Amino acid sequence: MIKRNVILTVGVLAMAFVGGVVGQWLFLGRPALAQGGQAQGPVTVTAERFELVDEAGNLRGLFHVDEGVSALILHDDASRPRIGLGVQAKGPSAVCILDTAGQIRAACGEDAGRYGVSVYDANGQMRGRFGYLDELDSAVLAMYSAADEPRVMLQGSADTPALMLLDGVGRPRVALGVTPTGAGVFLYDLQGTTRGGLTYLNRADGVSLEFNSPTRTPRVVLRASEDTPELSLYDADGEMRTSVRHSDEAGPGVTLFDADGNEIWQTP
Repeated sequence: MIKRNVILTVGVLAMAFVGGVVGQWLFLGRPALAQGGQAQGPVTVTAERFELVDEAGNLRGLFHVDEGVSALILHDDASRPRIGLGVQAKGPSAVCILDTAGQIRAACGEDAGRYGVSVYDANGQMRGRFGYLDELDSAVLAMYSAADEPRVMLQGSADTPALMLLDGVGRPRVALGVTPTGAGVFLYDLQGTTRGGLTYLNRADGVSLEFNSPTRTPRVVLRASEDTPELSLYDADGEMRTSVRHSDEAGPGVTLFDADGNEIWQTP
């Protein structure tokens, strides 16, 4: 359950908070002002484009509609776009902040029930995103490498909050999470297989440490229940072959099993 929810978060965090909007309206040229129809009164001006210039004639602001996107863009004294606000006719809306090189450095947007803030490095690569997703009823935080690979994912859903750490190519390697049935920490190999985990289960009121084979077959399990802590060893088929335990009532004990699970030796 924990792994499924975290992986789901990784997938939905690739949402287009701002990307579809920015490219359409932020770097457009400067066509002539176009009248959009008859004036409706002495205080009404109708047009598809308005430009604001300073005393030197530099473009300092632009309010226009292009391909169904209404946009307000503010420029610096060198006519470079620095802040942009865009709204599509049927789609996402966004506010973007740019540096002097024209790279987007921060953006806030919404798209189909997804709301978030993103930050970018000097190369325009998105490095972090914090948002809320209606479909998961959850807030999510993602941090990315310069290669656009997710490295840290944090999901704050009501019943399954989780933290995941990923390697340089976006593979989950460590996950920490809580579910209605318990809590756990899990380790993954390069193929995404769970190789180890430390879990607590509410119904058992106990903690277990598990080591798995590359096929996710348990090989070593250490359980620390209230009355009977136990160490279990399993064969390659997942059959318990050795049990070492201590019971408050019966004391310590060791049991050996054959490949079919039949008890073949026990002490005391």
